[in-house]
Amino acid sequence: MPSAPTTAIIGAGLSGLACARALLSAGLPARVFDKGRGPGGRLSTRRVGDWRFDHGGQYLTARDPAFRAVMNTLIRDGHAAPWPGRLVRLHPDGRVEDSPGERFVGLPGMNGLVKALADGLDVTWSLRVSTAARTAAGWHLVAEDGTDLGTYDRLVVAVPSPQAMPFLEGAAPALAAQAAAATMAPCWTAMLALPPAPTPPGPAPSWPGPAGTTAPSPGWPAMGPSPAAATWTPGSCTPPPHGRQGTWRRRRSRCCLPSCPPSAP
Repeated sequence: MPSAPTTAIIGAGLSGLACARALLSAGLPARVFDKGRGPGGRLSTRRVGDWRFDHGGQYLTARDPAFRAVMNTLIRDGHAAPWPGRLVRLHPDGRVEDSPGERFVGLPGMNGLVKALADGLDVTWSLRVSTAARTAAGWHLVAEDGTDLGTYDRLVVAVPSPQAMPFLEGAAPALAAQAAAATMAPCWTAMLALPPAPTPPGPAPSWPGPAGTTAPSPGWPAMGPSPAAATWTPGSCTPPPHGRQGTWRRRRSRCCLPSCPPSAP
């Protein structure tokens, strides 16, 4: 009886781990590699002392029935919870536009979701795959330090498109072209730790300008990240030549923390 095909997955974020878990459910072996110290990807949580900052995605939606079934299991097991917050967009003319929909957060932080998905999987952390060569025997992977990671029947690349390009250019030019066409929008994130204070009821605002969204991290003693609007960040990510960086830092600081818009009536 032939053995089940093996799969290597590069990237242990939500997509990579969901793929590995689906393969495991089907009885197919998969090995996951990630350069990070632990699960997270776009759902990373950073800890500083007793403070916890979700500096990636602040919540998830689950519109796909299959993913909603996964989310229901995570909620049942205490790794996720519905987020009842109200999200609105404040327009310059004073209009307040609701953003309806059901949203979920991870517990105790957003990376609680991916930690739960990684449980029981064959994941190697703190290892960067540098080469994925397609051979007659399959996909041969080599780590950055020269370690031979083996040969696999299938390869899944579950990383952002700029990181995926080196693995796709030689073996899958059509996929490489799609990855090259993807636009990645950079984003500054201000992680603010504030003294305990009553949180006034109300929506998490999103408004035009340098600061795209400001949201308290639900359930944790920290201010959530404030992702800056993509319209501002692309031209602000690269520091100027040496000698003008102090001015750049002051200007960036002013842009990152603008005055709040007027309260909605």
